[in-house]
Amino acid sequence: MKSRGEKLVIAIDGEAGSGKSTVAKEVAQRLGFRKLDTGAMYRAITLLAIERGIALSSAAEIEELSRRTEMNVWWEDDDFRIAVDGRDVTTEIRSSAVTAAVSEVSAHEGMRKVLVDKQREIGRRYDIVAEGRDMGTVVFRDTKLKFFLRANDAVRARRRKKDLDNLGEKMDIEKIREDILIRDEKDASRRVAPLKMAEDAFLIDTSDMNVDEVVALILAKVRDHESFRHRRVE
Repeated sequence: MKSRGEKLVIAIDGEAGSGKSTVAKEVAQRLGFRKLDTGAMYRAITLLAIERGIALSSAAEIEELSRRTEMNVWWEDDDFRIAVDGRDVTTEIRSSAVTAAVSEVSAHEGMRKVLVDKQREIGRRYDIVAEGRDMGTVVFRDTKLKFFLRANDAVRARRRKKDLDNLGEKMDIEKIREDILIRDEKDASRRVAPLKMAEDAFLIDTSDMNVDEVVALILAKVRDHESFRHRRVE
């Protein structure tokens, strides 16, 4: 049985545009957990690298940037926020420029180790729903509550276009679809922490499901799992 002080982690991984961010937020809200957007942490370093003219291929410079950058995360009305060196970059990191570059930056092993340490520290402090690309395989590999979301590329492109439209960025949907497939290929083929489903994860294809349906399925699996039931025992 888990002790009262031990925190619980629900890991949600998946392809770009599979809906994991929206789903993770809803699951966290329903359970009273915090949603940890690990992808936002890699995006934040990517944004700084672009702004400062650091070569995205330079592993040493990217690692040094991640080590010297003060990164803070917090929650406002259940919304995940992130700041670097005192500057809130929650919205800026969603730009198409950052999206196009984040796979290259996040492939650097040294930088990943720095951010994984930060992610695990957050997991020790809070009950969290952690979403990203390697939550179940690397960062929180010991959790028993693992999910992997996927969807067909046409659906994912439509979802990404909606996000970009909300940011005021107009992009052709076919270009978005192409970029998504390229990013998935890069993430799946990288040497360090590649995008893949953990062997003990529960697979959900969200192509023909709405958010409420996916959330309900995950909540049912979580609430039925012994690690969650035992966590609730006083």
